[in-house]
Amino acid sequence: MLTPLRLASDRPRSARPLRREEVSELEWNDWRWQLRNRLTTAEDLARFVELSDEERAGIAVGADLFRIGLPPYYASLMDP
Repeated sequence: MLTPLRLASDRPRSARPLRREEVSELEWNDWRWQLRNRLTTAEDLARFVELSDEERAGIAVGADLFRIGLPPYYASLMDP
């Protein structure tokens, strides 16, 4: 009997893996996975880079004007 493949995208959003070492290579290299798991909150982004209080405030203030949507791949290229 085959068991269904459980993808990271099937997990609750709060527990979703975002870093390359947390997902399979197949998922990491899938552009659809990257778009489904894009970083949309300051907490998501903070898993990749250290955010200052000023940067967090800027994200909060800009939330009404702009949406954040950064694929994990691009965040992984950032200097922490």
